[in-house]
Amino acid sequence: MEKLRMQEILNLYIQNTSHADIFDILSPHNISLDDFHDYTFKVHPGVQVHLEIDTISSIRPHLHRFYEVIFVVQGENIHYILDSQHYKLKSGSIFFIPPEHIHHPLLDSTNTTPYKRYVIWFESKFFHQICEYLPSVGYLFNECERKNDYVLQCSDSDYMDLLTSLQILCKENNQDKFGWNAKIALDALALMNQLGQSYFNNSLKMNTSTKPTKFDEAITFINQHICEHITLEDIAQALFISKSSLSHLFQNSVGISVYQYIQQKRLLKAKLLILEGESMANICEQCGFADYPTFYRAFKKKYGMSPKEYKNTF
Repeated sequence: MEKLRMQEILNLYIQNTSHADIFDILSPHNISLDDFHDYTFKVHPGVQVHLEIDTISSIRPHLHRFYEVIFVVQGENIHYILDSQHYKLKSGSIFFIPPEHIHHPLLDSTNTTPYKRYVIWFESKFFHQICEYLPSVGYLFNECERKNDYVLQCSDSDYMDLLTSLQILCKENNQDKFGWNAKIALDALALMNQLGQSYFNNSLKMNTSTKPTKFDEAITFINQHICEHITLEDIAQALFISKSSLSHLFQNSVGISVYQYIQQKRLLKAKLLILEGESMANICEQCGFADYPTFYRAFKKKYGMSPKEYKNTF
């Protein structure tokens, strides 16, 4: 029954093409985004390609255990948060998101142009194995990490060639013919290699992040102190703003309170550490929970199962 429910949700996701909707689809079934992603890679291992379209900023802050590449096709005033960095994207932008980095877009609700993009997901273990033998495939992710800048901008001519390749990839994904999974994986890896060559030959340029805002500074402070007891007052004092201004800043930027953001980041980090085999005591310490009962209650409330039940499940 659980597998059937997951497959139905996966079919809805593919049909709807809206990433924002998946949160609303998963929530009534008490299925986390991580669990959904794990299932999709069991059904379609290695590489996945999607066309996603959203019109409102309802994509919540999230992270995942795979590599993601976003190719922006259209959209206006697309601002994207990656951890503490703030980027402005436009048509032709290519956004590289490594595993375990919190990210989400900020879309202006007054925009009439949908945020349309092609998305490629690379399963981490699969991608690492390929890069071990073919390092040029992972060249761009390494360069982005080295320069701490994760957005590239391609020229108009390169963009059209890239768009054609992505359309073919997505069409192949939807046809589900014999050998489709191998073809998608090979074509997607070839595309990553091609992008790496273009960057190496200076056809692609880094699109540097925008000047840090107070929100960016707040995220940086939280990231640096996530294992400590952080209060609203601590952050406000570090940023030299009032607690009220800080609260409004988070509500306007991500639609949740400062406390909810911190708690969500701690729990997401905790899930990753559980899967890496860390002890519960270490997880509590690294994620800023005062003790195991506090961690247990928060985890159970969020995911509908205890940390140990989650560990046994995966």
